[in-house]
Amino acid sequence: MTNSLIADVIVVWGRNEEGFVQCFVLEKGQAGLDASKIEGKFSLRASDTGMIFMEDVFVPAGNVLPHVTSLGGLSFCLNNACYGIAWGALAAAEFFMGAARSYTIDRKQFGSPLAANHVTPVVNLSLSLARLATCSVETVSLMSIIIIRHVMNLEAVNIYKGTRDVHALILGRAITGIPSFVPMPQK
Repeated sequence: MTNSLIADVIVVWGRNEEGFVQCFVLEKGQAGLDASKIEGKFSLRASDTGMIFMEDVFVPAGNVLPHVTSLGGLSFCLNNACYGIAWGALAAAEFFMGAARSYTIDRKQFGSPLAANHVTPVVNLSLSLARLATCSVETVSLMSIIIIRHVMNLEAVNIYKGTRDVHALILGRAITGIPSFVPMPQK
């Protein structure tokens, strides 16, 4: 889990003795709680991600979030996370555009910038680089290109809880101002 190695508290969801889903706050150093680093990640490498291990962890009553007795509380948290993840995808897209633009301006071909000799718009170049980075059999050689790192992060984000459609809906509303997931009022 993100930041589990450096966190002073770890928030986990589980069933209590009565079978209700609750949110528990575990404290660093607590008996039976441990975390280890996940090594060799290909995506989301900037985050300090670890595996959390729990065995017979006692949670005092003061460390149980009140009024949370179902997956509704967890769903609320995940929905808010999806919103932030969607904006992260937009930031990566902005990076792709800038990187592709810089590359076509800085790269010289036949004595002039590649952008001057190429009829493909920068947007298409950006998309082509992204596709190449995810589909090429030469992935190892592409690791030196910074774009692959962002593509891999986006792919990891894309598989989070199947949120691809949620991302599209959120970004669509932010860009157009029209929420496609809410019926439009009839005029």
